[in-house]
Amino acid sequence: MSKKQILIVEDETIVAEDIKKIVSNYGYSVIDVVSSGEKAIKISENKKPDLVLMDILLEDDIDGIDVAKHIRKLNIPVIFITAYADNEKIQQAKLTEPFGYLLKPFRERELIATIEMAFYKNRIEKALKESEEKFRTLVETTEEGISIVDENETFTFANKEAAKIFGCTIKEIIGKNLSDFTSKIEYEKILLQTKEREKNISSRYEVEIIRKDGKKRFISVIASPKFSDGKYIGAFGIFNDITEQKKERLKLKKSIENFKSIFENIQDVYYEIDFDGTIKQVSPSIEDASSYTQKDLIGKSVWNIFPDIHQKEMLLTKIIKDGFVNDYRINLKDKDGTPITCSITTKMIQDN
Repeated sequence: MSKKQILIVEDETIVAEDIKKIVSNYGYSVIDVVSSGEKAIKISENKKPDLVLMDILLEDDIDGIDVAKHIRKLNIPVIFITAYADNEKIQQAKLTEPFGYLLKPFRERELIATIEMAFYKNRIEKALKESEEKFRTLVETTEEGISIVDENETFTFANKEAAKIFGCTIKEIIGKNLSDFTSKIEYEKILLQTKEREKNISSRYEVEIIRKDGKKRFISVIASPKFSDGKYIGAFGIFNDITEQKKERLKLKKSIENFKSIFENIQDVYYEIDFDGTIKQVSPSIEDASSYTQKDLIGKSVWNIFPDIHQKEMLLTKIIKDGFVNDYRINLKDKDGTPITCSITTKMIQDN
């Protein structure tokens, strides 16, 4: 592993050499020792040191605080070293977000400990920044709505897709309450979910919202609680607009209900069989048209009720050839063997 490179910016030669000797003894590499702010900026831009030890008062017109502002823009950590401890200077130095502040004279271990803490803090900040960048990329590119609400259901964060689902811009939705986008009844549903969040429970649920333009939409929500020091402070939510899916589900449900009604009340006999002839479904009307019950037939072979094998083969040939038959007359046998003359309409269902 290469040595960490340190730039020393100090206008007192003896102090600068002393610092250089100390950091070198602890395994760090000193890339340069300079006494002016302009040189410090130039070296920082060209050589990109891992750390800058910066005296606040320098020999040129630029003081260390102004130099530090420039260097921090390069994402290089800075530790201030000064003989002056007045509060005003300290407050000015804080604005540059330094990684340490040492007062002269300082002990050797004090200097090294401050440097080590600076590198540790810088490493943590870089990891945090990378994590935040990954999260930001995910949030900005996902097709799902992502938002954060506080304990009162007020939006504190929303990505572009979340704002779009509510018919707003990000700027418009921040600060708005969920009650601004729901009916009173739907908001009560949300508050019931909030009680679950307060118990540190995540859940998935559906709710109807009213967009900014007044249109009603259904969204599916996955919500997780946010706590700070053991106190509930809000929830993190991921959601999708499921309006079209919900409409399709309702259509399917209605279609199934209609089919069930027809199936149970049809006077003709409706049936479904597998390709091998196993009866999968038969309507209750079979009990009016024959001596069979549904239980007698479901799971049995339809060919058991064909008395004439030749007739069976002719029917199969026609169905396989044309894919269907309409009003095809055949003879079947009832449960007691009595002949039944039927007219069959059948369509073959094919997969890929």
